Amino acid sequence: MPWAESLLFLLFFSLPIPSSHAWSFDYPSPIANLPSLWTNNNATIPYSATYPDGSKIRAILVRQNPAWYGPFFGCGFICTTPCNAFLFAIFSISIGDPSNPTFNTSSMPRIMWTANRSRPVKDNASLQFTKDGNLILRDFDGSLVWSTNTSDSHVVGLNLAETGNMVLFDIMGKTVWESFEHPTDTLLIGQSLRQGKRLTSDSLATNWTQGQFYVTVLDNGLYAFIEADPPQLYYQRRFNITDALVQPKMNISSDGAKNYTTYISFLKGSLSAFVSFNNTDIKLFDISLPSPSSAQFMSLENDGHLRVYRWDVARVKILGMKINFSVNWTTGNLTWAAP
Repeated sequence: MPWAESLLFLLFFSLPIPSSHAWSFDYPSPIANLPSLWTNNNATIPYSATYPDGSKIRAILVRQNPAWYGPFFGCGFICTTPCNAFLFAIFSISIGDPSNPTFNTSSMPRIMWTANRSRPVKDNASLQFTKDGNLILRDFDGSLVWSTNTSDSHVVGLNLAETGNMVLFDIMGKTVWESFEHPTDTLLIGQSLRQGKRLTSDSLATNWTQGQFYVTVLDNGLYAFIEADPPQLYYQRRFNITDALVQPKMNISSDGAKNYTTYISFLKGSLSAFVSFNNTDIKLFDISLPSPSSAQFMSLENDGHLRVYRWDVARVKILGMKINFSVNWTTGNLTWAAP
């Protein structure tokens, strides 16, 4: 039986603070052509930075934010101290203002997506973008860790988009594979969690292996579980599919309406549920969120709560402001509380 939990929305407002750990603005391109090979060491990936807590990034691709409003995104290898294990990941990075475009280590990177976080790699692991269009991660000993499985799919390039989505595209510019379709614990603005997919929490704030909480979309609703045998439900919001699809103007019978898929999307100002039928998307409901003044991301964290974060370059420091609200897990109705 579902039981009530609280959902926290943490709004972060920050402007990068100049740091002595500065990185030249001569960043790598956000696009890579095939074939390409990157080896996880400072010699072959010179765009690296070490943070005050000892964590480190080695950036392969960097997507600059032309508006200088919100985060920059990078993809590459990232580790936490003592940095004996790395993940290949997409992460946010912080840059100074246009007059002083330097990399800033005062603002910690935040992971948005990882490739097989249950299998970290060592120094001298490799990421290979093969001539047949496959992106392959191997550990230092050559063992296979992860792959996009896109060989012979006519892939010609790799792009880290301004949205934080990593895309493999063909000669016509069409998407063949994208990280947005394979979320880990985080959704970015415009990203969807589709039927059968999961957001799974980290086990600890400093440990990126899979935790015990997960959120998933099934054919009849949005659910959150604690991993167990059997899984323990702690949130549900059911979808009213029949009322949405069986409408005279759509001429769909109740039997015909069974051939559908469902998903949720993280949009500007809402977390919205949809049903897709015959190439038509119908909105089922919205859960209202604070309207963004800059980029946002939503993470399922190691305590089982969803949190939304926001960047705002109009501020010179993190305010630590919180907006709390509770949710009736059956109805999804929101009750706002004072910060």
